[in-house]
Amino acid sequence: MRLPAIVVVKQRHLEKRASTHRWSLLLWPWLLVGAAWAVTLLAVFTRHTEWGDHHHLLQASGLPFVSALGFFLASWQVMILAMMFPTVAAHKSVSPPGVPVMFLAGYDLIWTAFGCVAFLGDALIHRLVANWSWLSAHDTIIATGLLALAGAYQFTPWKTRFLMACQAEVGGFSQSQRAGMTHLDAACRAGGRSGLSHLGSCWALMLAMFGVGMGSLVWMAALTCVMAAEQLSGPRAGALRWAVGVIFLGLAILILALPAAPPGRFGLAGLLFFR
Repeated sequence: MRLPAIVVVKQRHLEKRASTHRWSLLLWPWLLVGAAWAVTLLAVFTRHTEWGDHHHLLQASGLPFVSALGFFLASWQVMILAMMFPTVAAHKSVSPPGVPVMFLAGYDLIWTAFGCVAFLGDALIHRLVANWSWLSAHDTIIATGLLALAGAYQFTPWKTRFLMACQAEVGGFSQSQRAGMTHLDAACRAGGRSGLSHLGSCWALMLAMFGVGMGSLVWMAALTCVMAAEQLSGPRAGALRWAVGVIFLGLAILILALPAAPPGRFGLAGLLFFR
């Protein structure tokens, strides 16, 4: 039995609207990622990265600490969108209207808190350097420590556990999890849990990124690719995790071996990786 023409047209119209809605839900996270990278590129190429540079904000800007923290957190949001959100955008189950926004809000809250802690820690380190002449003369040890920490953490069981949690999320949420995330508050909590998993997996790498700032596109893009590959590579993530750990430990040794090689903030190693 053939359906009337008007029914067929209406059915096709509804299917087209549903398809368009699905595509919009899939595309908007990647539009955010693209916008974040566009802002980063514009800041780098116009040489206006100083308002995202915690060294400038704490030392040269002359701003009160609260104002400096505000400028830093604004740039930190862009960095999180550019570097961490690609793996969040790979989630297959966060699709009901309004839920992705709340999911991202919960996720971003975790990383914003981490940014605040990192900025406060950096302020304490700056004060320590200013009052300790030996550390001021050997400030390369700070970069060395950050890289060594990021490398060593790659071999820990905590890294493995959190990375497995991230991979499970990328693979898709369970039916019960999807049902629970239809409410906005539940979606926000789910985003917070996802943020904690990603933080547990990537905090050491992002701390190394924090030490560099937004000035090096190569370094920023490389870390983004590493973190995304770890979470999307499935069973091969173990080998990648170990390789990244070895590379970071090698960079730490390189900085120690070439501390005075000109030019660059950290000698030759700084010229290669930090500019």
